[in-house]
Amino acid sequence: SLTQVDPANKRTRRGVSRSRSPDYRDQYPRPERALDNTEAYDVQKDLSNELNRAREKERNQADADLIGKYLPDNLNLLLGPPLQGQDYSFVPPSWLLETIEEVAGTDSPPFKKPPIAFRTDVESLYKNRDLLGECGFDLGTFL
Repeated sequence: SLTQVDPANKRTRRGVSRSRSPDYRDQYPRPERALDNTEAYDVQKDLSNELNRAREKERNQADADLIGKYLPDNLNLLLGPPLQGQDYSFVPPSWLLETIEEVAGTDSPPFKKPPIAFRTDVESLYKNRDLLGECGFDLGTFL
């Protein structure tokens, strides 16, 4: 397994025994006979896939250990129920479409220019002050 340590691979540093990181390639058997190019490619591909799966499993476990400290086991507690997507089977009633067409076809006059000035020059500031003064400096009354 990945967690076993070969005693021959131990190093000593400052009197502390430390093991090398596992070499995944040593865990897979080597072919006993010479292989042609196609077979060698397939064997190498299989070994590479197994190596990638082992690395992925190890890293996923490390991520789960790290993230598990901060997140609950069940993410539904954190995220809530899934949202429903659009319902494409909905057929609107004819009165709804007629009402939408009526409202969309209604003429509406353009908005009038607001009395307040949206610039920051001195003249605009004085004009806005005078407008608010006419309303007793009550913005609710002004609007």
